[in-house]
Amino acid sequence: MGLVAFISDDTKNGGPHETLVKELIEDVIPFAFYELLFLRYVNAEVTLDVMHHEFEHVNLISMKQHPMNFRSKMLKTVRRFSCRNGTDRDYEWICGFCSQKGINYRYKMQELRNFLNE
Repeated sequence: MGLVAFISDDTKNGGPHETLVKELIEDVIPFAFYELLFLRYVNAEVTLDVMHHEFEHVNLISMKQHPMNFRSKMLKTVRRFSCRNGTDRDYEWICGFCSQKGINYRYKMQELRNFLNE
């Protein structure tokens, strides 16, 4: 494809994000805005509170008709990047990302789980 980034607000079933998540186009790993926020948190660029605030800000501005739920989107993201529930491609990618950055992924997931259960 030759794309570094593809931006779309098309989140319906069968839309670009869902299609790319299903690995129909090789070597393209899509991220929804909430997954990018998740990666910023994992990389210690933002705190959990900031991540939640930024999610709600985007939600308020652009998702008025069909707002997203922070907890459900974070749980979906955690499942996507898990060994048990995610694809090998996504799990290997997050493992490589964390290894390269020196991130304790288990600790970050425990911290997120505690935040979501509050």
